[in-house]
Amino acid sequence: MYIATSQPTYLPWAGYFGMMSLCKIFIILDDVQFDRSSWQQRNYIKGTNGKVYLTLSVKKKGQREQKINEVILNQPILDFSNHMKSIENYYNKSKYFKEFKNIFFEIYERNYVSLFEINYAFIDLIRKILKIDTKLVLSSSLEKKGKKSELIFSLLNNFSIKNYLVNPGSLEYLNNDAKNYQLYLFNYNPHYVYKQVYENYIPYLSIIDMIFNLGENETRSYINKCSSIKKIK
Repeated sequence: MYIATSQPTYLPWAGYFGMMSLCKIFIILDDVQFDRSSWQQRNYIKGTNGKVYLTLSVKKKGQREQKINEVILNQPILDFSNHMKSIENYYNKSKYFKEFKNIFFEIYERNYVSLFEINYAFIDLIRKILKIDTKLVLSSSLEKKGKKSELIFSLLNNFSIKNYLVNPGSLEYLNNDAKNYQLYLFNYNPHYVYKQVYENYIPYLSIIDMIFNLGENETRSYINKCSSIKKIK
């Protein structure tokens, strides 16, 4: 039984859900600092000539230090419309696009104020499509203290699970503070090729690429094949 933490990203890649699927509890870090250089407001899909960015614009003026759940969308109606057009243009010939188009586009048709709202809506939708029964918990709802590793382990202390699943990038600052927790390294290898629209396979795209091309059952199988766990001594 594992627990993990991760920031809410926009239309996350498959590895995000690979980690989630292995956990009993998945803590979404919604009240940590927003990083404009991260995947919190953007992701890749596949276009006719390679990777295409989908980016949500957010208000910047006077907003230097913001928590993720405080970030306000700048022009959601325009951004959402453009993203739907791009997704339809690039994926309308994919095998499962018609099956999933409406449920994805329904998310875009809602009224959102914050970046976190739409990110969470897509995360929860994809979790349900893939039949992942992991419990999602927001860090803003939990007791906590400190920063960085102290913050993480204070969040984990709200639960009884002692097996913490981490990404490779987190190890450097977590190892020394693990104390009562057993760390497990999660690895996701996306280089098993699956059929995509257009030529030349591209890994590390948003998971919607996989869902539109493979459907829910094959997507789950692919994620399971690419995911692995290693106990850290």
